[in-house]
Amino acid sequence: MEKKQFYPNIWASIFIIALYTFIQAIIELPIALYDLHHKTTFLNQSYVSYPIFIGSTLFILYYGYKNSGFQFKEVFPFKWFSLWLLLPLLTLDVSSQYFMQEINIWVNQLLPVPQWFNQLFARLFERAPAQWVGIAKVVLIGPIIEELIFRGIIMNGFLRNYSKSKAILISALLFGLFHMNPWQLIPATLLGIIIGTLRAQTGSITIAIIAHSLHNSLVYLSIVYHPEITGVKLLKSTPENHLIHTLIILFSLFTIIFVTRKKNHYHWFKKPIHTIKN
Repeated sequence: MEKKQFYPNIWASIFIIALYTFIQAIIELPIALYDLHHKTTFLNQSYVSYPIFIGSTLFILYYGYKNSGFQFKEVFPFKWFSLWLLLPLLTLDVSSQYFMQEINIWVNQLLPVPQWFNQLFARLFERAPAQWVGIAKVVLIGPIIEELIFRGIIMNGFLRNYSKSKAILISALLFGLFHMNPWQLIPATLLGIIIGTLRAQTGSITIAIIAHSLHNSLVYLSIVYHPEITGVKLLKSTPENHLIHTLIILFSLFTIIFVTRKKNHYHWFKKPIHTIKN
């Protein structure tokens, strides 16, 4: 008897990510060619880029949701969670970013970041109102959309098709690859593991969005206040700080698991309408 899987499995998830990227690219390509030929900047205008972004996002969310066959609250479980999780979540994020920064330094030594990439990122925050729009994208809009896709649609299928650890690891790897640049691959994958664990432990996408938003906020603050941060002794790269931050991460993870250990968040799941054949 042929085994069936819930939607989406790994290949269906790759298709969702590729389709999302393709839709935006196929719409933007003729506009980019027009700009190149006529020396215009239509693609950089918010009245052009925002409808493309919003439209493609709403389409892919609806596409994934409808194909899952589950109820809205099951695909996107906006459930509350214990407020006690916020403190270990903050300490986990701060110490995790300490090691992510170490990884970034190592990656940059092997593959230096090109100047155009730094300039592209810097433009998000260079002046008001563009500065506030950039902050909103990084701190609020990006986390919400990415979590709805990866810890909503994709994780909903993965947690039913695979073991919890496999669901977390594979979704995190897809999350890292989704960013499509080698300088974010490892940090984004590690972030995906952390957020995926929170999503699996609590059964809530709400905490996943908050954790992602918190991470991006700290990244933004580390860029804006980089000179001040480099002077903080606890954030300097030393063997002693490596040990301290490792212990903080372990303690934070233990606390999160302890707070969420007795809750079963999946008992009310109903049988889906759609399945996938291997």
